[in-house]
Amino acid sequence: MKTFSTRTTTALSLAAATGLILCGLSQPAQAGDAATKCGTAKLKAQAKYTACQMKANAQEQFGTNSWPGISGQRCVEKITQRYSRAETRGGDSCLTRDDLAEVLAILDAAIANTSTVTGGGAVVNCGNGVVEGDESCDGSALGGETCESLLGSASGSLACTAGCGFDVSGCVAGGGGGLPATGQTTAYGPGSDGAIQAGCAQSYTDNGDGTITDNCTGLM
Repeated sequence: MKTFSTRTTTALSLAAATGLILCGLSQPAQAGDAATKCGTAKLKAQAKYTACQMKANAQEQFGTNSWPGISGQRCVEKITQRYSRAETRGGDSCLTRDDLAEVLAILDAAIANTSTVTGGGAVVNCGNGVVEGDESCDGSALGGETCESLLGSASGSLACTAGCGFDVSGCVAGGGGGLPATGQTTAYGPGSDGAIQAGCAQSYTDNGDGTITDNCTGLM
């Protein structure tokens, strides 16, 4: 029959205690690892999506056949699968969930700009405060236009929409001299009648003396 020395028993006791301590510490460590793995999987999926879309753009823009079968839709399908798998495995440990649509919007904008520059084009950045390309305005930059220059209005505040088109809702025809609106409401690009919808609505006043005043133009 074998006997254990005091040193051996002490060593075993320390090993057991250490195991209990490590076991107690492993749960938060594992939670952190799960969050890291989820985030890493998503970043890898984003990298692969970007590469896939750039190949698809090259194939479309420059007519190369180096990557047959690559298409933008195929790239979306792939990242959707990878994101779903990452969130399923990560569960509640994932720091973000259901954020694919937002991520794609950011990536697609960057990819589109990169492709434009590579193809020799100029990137138009609506929202940078600079009027460029086919923008009518950008933020507070109105290109020198005013309510008066656009509508013949003497007062009011011309503004710019988030889509870099003129917002004339703050313009007032004030006392006549304005121009009637065309009635066009469908926009055919920045600066078109439908985008600006300039002019005042038709409105008339019966003066009671056999005359009528056009409240928009001021003509009687």
